Order: sequence, then structure tokens, then C-alpha cells
Amino acid sequence: LARNAALHERELVRVTSRLTPLLLQRPQAVQAARLEAVASRLQPTMARRLDRLAERLDSLGKLYAAADPDRPLDRGFARVTQADGALVRAGAALASGERISIRFGDRITRDAVVDGAPDGPMRAARSRPKADPPPQGELF
Repeated sequence: LARNAALHERELVRVTSRLTPLLLQRPQAVQAARLEAVASRLQPTMARRLDRLAERLDSLGKLYAAADPDRPLDRGFARVTQADGALVRAGAALASGERISIRFGDRITRDAVVDGAPDGPMRAARSRPKADPPPQGELF
């Protein structure tokens, strides 16, 4: 029994002599170096990604501004709606005495009542006749 215990004790001492803190620290150091390398590559990549996303957000903001239904109002147009809120697309669709709302570019809405009867379809503006081009000289 004593001899068996001594044999196991020697085996335990032999195994424990190889177990040092360095065995645990070396893999940690390798992993820390790998993590540092990945982090150093990640920072510029994320900066570029954020720049691209900022540019995309800016272009989407411009697209949103271009599709804004109130934008034509800033150029002098007005939006005419019926009393129920439906958009008036043609003056012929309005009846005499009908209540409408007109929204202007300064975001002020005025109520109005349609007066009179439609004059009929609008006539296209007459175009001026084109003048004859000056005569071209001869090449030979």
C-alpha cells in the first residue's frame, strides 16, 4: 500500500511539475494578439461603413425632399381640396357653390366657394409661326 501510494505520488509530482501558469498564459497571449489584430482591422472598416451609410442617408434625405408634396407650393403653386379632403385635379370637377380649401406656399390654407360656371376647356396658347432660316450658301 505504501509502495503504491509512493508510485502514485511520483506520478503526480511528475505531472504537476509540467503544470505552470505559463501553460494558461500562453494561449491567452495568443488570443489577445489575434483579438488586437482583428480590432485594428475593424476600426477602419467600420469608419468606412459609417461613411457610406451617412452618404446613403444624405441621398435618401434629398430623395425624400424631392418627393415632398408641398415642394411645388414653394414655387408658386397652390393645392385645392374639396370639403371632404379630396384633391381637386381639374376645375371642371367643381360645381358652382361648392366649398373648397386652397393651400398656398406659405402653408396658409384659405377656404373658398366656387363661383360661376366653367368657361369650357382652356385653349392652348397660339404658337408663333417659325421664321424661314437664312439661306445656306453654295459649297461649290
